[in-house]
Amino acid sequence: MDNVDHDSFVCSKCMYNLPFYKEEYRYHNTSISRETPFKSLDAVYCLFKYTNNVKKAFIRYKFQGDISVYKSFAILMYDMLLCEKAFESVDYITAVPISDEKFAQRGFNQSLLIANEISKLSGIQYMELLKRPYQGVTQSKVSAEERLHAKERFSVIDNINIANKSVLL
Repeated sequence: MDNVDHDSFVCSKCMYNLPFYKEEYRYHNTSISRETPFKSLDAVYCLFKYTNNVKKAFIRYKFQGDISVYKSFAILMYDMLLCEKAFESVDYITAVPISDEKFAQRGFNQSLLIANEISKLSGIQYMELLKRPYQGVTQSKVSAEERLHAKERFSVIDNINIANKSVLL
C-alpha cells in the first residue's frame, strides 16, 4: 500500500486528483440559495464535484455493491465537516432511508454505512430518525427540480421527538 493515506485509504495520486469542492459550495444559514422542503436547514456541505473518478466510485459503491469505498467517503466527509466545525451543534446523525425494494436489490443502505462511520469518528450518536413511506420514482430518473420539490418522501419515525435538535443527515 505504498503512497496510501492510511487515514482515508486513498492513494496520494488519487487524493491529489479528487475534485473537491471549495468553500463556495458550503452553504450556511441565510446563504442557502435554493428552496428546500425542509422547515429548518442550517447548512449544506458538498464534498466533491460529481465527475469522473468520484462518479465512477459512487456508481461502483451504490449500484455494483463495492462497499469497500464507504470508509473513504466517510473519512473524507468527516474531515471536511470537522474543518467546517459542523459537529459543534449536532445532536444526532441519521441516514437517508431506502425502500425495502432497494435494500433487497443492493443488500445494504449506502447512506447508512457512511452515516454510521461518521458517527463513530465524531462520537455523535447515530439514531434512525426517518422513514420512507413509499419508494416513488427513482431519484436518478428525475430532474433536480423534481427531486427538490418531492413531497412526503420521508417523514420522522412515529414517537420520535426531534424538536429543537440538530440532525446531521
